[in-house]
Amino acid sequence: MHREIFKTVAQIAMAHWLVLSAILLVGISQSFVGMYALVYFQRVIDSLPAARELASLAPALSGYIGLSVLNHILIYAEGYPASILNHSAALWVRLRALEKIARIDYLAYQDIGTGGLVQTVENGAEAARNILSGFYLQIARGILPQTLISLGFVGYYDAGLFLTILLSYAVMLPLTYYLMRFLRAETEKMLASQQDFSRFSVRAFMELVVFRVNRRFQAEFERVKGLSDEIIRARAKIYLIQELFYTGYALLIFIVEAVVVIVQVQKILRGESTVGTLVALVAFIRIVFWPITTFNLAWMNYRLDAQTFARFQAFHALPDDPGLARDARLQITRGEITFEQVSFAYREQEVLRDFSLRIAGGKMIAFAGPSGSGKSTLMRLLLHLVRPQSGRVLVDGQDLAQVNLDDFYASVAYIPQEAPVFDGTLRENLAFQRALDPARLAAVLRQTGLNELVEKQPQGLDTLVGERGLKLSGGERQRLAFGRLLLHDPRIVILDEPTSALDSLSEDFITRSLADFLQGRTVIMVAHRLQTVRGADEIVVLEAGRIRQQGRFEDLLAAPGPFREMWEAQSREAG
Repeated sequence: MHREIFKTVAQIAMAHWLVLSAILLVGISQSFVGMYALVYFQRVIDSLPAARELASLAPALSGYIGLSVLNHILIYAEGYPASILNHSAALWVRLRALEKIARIDYLAYQDIGTGGLVQTVENGAEAARNILSGFYLQIARGILPQTLISLGFVGYYDAGLFLTILLSYAVMLPLTYYLMRFLRAETEKMLASQQDFSRFSVRAFMELVVFRVNRRFQAEFERVKGLSDEIIRARAKIYLIQELFYTGYALLIFIVEAVVVIVQVQKILRGESTVGTLVALVAFIRIVFWPITTFNLAWMNYRLDAQTFARFQAFHALPDDPGLARDARLQITRGEITFEQVSFAYREQEVLRDFSLRIAGGKMIAFAGPSGSGKSTLMRLLLHLVRPQSGRVLVDGQDLAQVNLDDFYASVAYIPQEAPVFDGTLRENLAFQRALDPARLAAVLRQTGLNELVEKQPQGLDTLVGERGLKLSGGERQRLAFGRLLLHDPRIVILDEPTSALDSLSEDFITRSLADFLQGRTVIMVAHRLQTVRGADEIVVLEAGRIRQQGRFEDLLAAPGPFREMWEAQSREAG
């Protein structure tokens, strides 16, 4: 885990090497200048007894003032590149997450909860920021250089004290290591509780209606409250252990300071040292011991952030869809589709077995059948979101398993039963970020009946539709999906009961509007309401992943079989 985290941090650092170099150069210079100013401060103090006028203090005083001013300038100068790197780390993670979603394997994506994923990405972004700036950069820019520089100044003043501090390091570092091991178990328990807390709280936010209607908010609150109490207790326990360490550590520093003061006072009385040297040494002692305290806190936070970031890495390590990275290009001319002895099982449950079907280009084919018959699986296989365990899916004779899928998607439009609407404006949902001819856009609005919706909104096409289109009715969402289809120019159109949320008048209106557009294109339609597929060139009736009937609407209705049975059942329900 730590090796992978280091690799990620190295990637971020290499992407911003110039900024990182500036931070290290300015930061290390600032540490040296800040400590060197103490040397001049010591000289000022030691010059006071013999001074008769301010001019005699000018060399030491001007050196101290000049270095102090430079120190503050360097602190200010370091803030700009540090801010860039700090924010870049978090944004780097969010961008990697978006890139991952763009290429992730569909089956892996299905196992991810949206709310949990968003939380994982946000936590991972914050963890990356903390790990880079609060741990690795803290060591490279702060802990390591300040330790070496301060030890160098201590050695310059007192070699014996230098050896004493090294001995203290030899004692404190192992103690710090074992303290970290002791805290690890509590930390991991707390992280597990935090993960459950995020998952349970986020899902309540994501599915308000489900939890409210089923009266589960109280139970969910009690579960999350219990996890909250566990997190608080674990954090309090970690705090107590850390504070015990800090208290003991502060006592050690006090003892070393007291010894230094006693030794230096004796030397001053014998004329072997000066008051300025005593002041400088006390200041350097606090600086030289600071890294252990800082490292202790940085390491503890790193352990927390590493566990959090590991969850993001687990998401990022999920398999990609290989079809999005292939070099072989796909050319679609006729739009002919062939399922060739396709078999598919989902989690060991067989859905299709040796399924074969040829769909001529430019024709409308409808699939009908009971729930679980394999209709949706065929659509996913055609879109190549899932891949056959055996057999092939061909488009114009080209195997989708061998070509770049982006070429295929450029010629395909897909409207599922639950019309896909994302959080944005009406315009964005229709055209994404493409610039469209205003006359063409206006014509599509009229064709889909969306013009009335747009005219009612004070902000027109710039009206926000809410997450998943919650501000729109089901019919309006499906009209929006149809508008997106009409603004595209697909060779193949896949429709999964696209008018399920429309009333009969709206359905008739949309059907007539689409008739000319769909002419000459290959149209694959999944039919739940058989009335919607009267105009199909051919209807394929599925049952348990196999073709039971195949033919035109009137022929299937006239012959005994599952199609007529489904028609009669739907007619009785409608009556």
